[in-house]
Amino acid sequence: MAESVKSSIASRQSSDLNVAGSDPPASTEQLQPIMSDMSAEYNELEELKMTDSVYMEGWLIRSRDRGMHFPPFKSKWVRRYFVLRVCDKRLGAYVLDEFRKEDKRRLRKSLDLVRCVQIK
Repeated sequence: MAESVKSSIASRQSSDLNVAGSDPPASTEQLQPIMSDMSAEYNELEELKMTDSVYMEGWLIRSRDRGMHFPPFKSKWVRRYFVLRVCDKRLGAYVLDEFRKEDKRRLRKSLDLVRCVQIK
């Protein structure tokens, strides 16, 4: 009797996990190829976005953020890698992206230059 009660409780708990009429969730092994395909496509799109529309890129030295007061002996200037991209050539829309390193892996800031009058 005790075993039949335990088995009925176990079957209820397992049935509570699945929504009626739905398939059990996919395992990570099944999702891995799909996720890797999606990330590869995303990386390709990002590379095209960065390389096709690059107008100019290089190192600049800019002032640190104003709110940073500690430590006081640190330099007020930092070296950053900037990429000037053309978003829409017809409209003359540019975007200035700021990175810490030349590898352009981690975007720090992106400035929309819509109100910019002239870029030489």
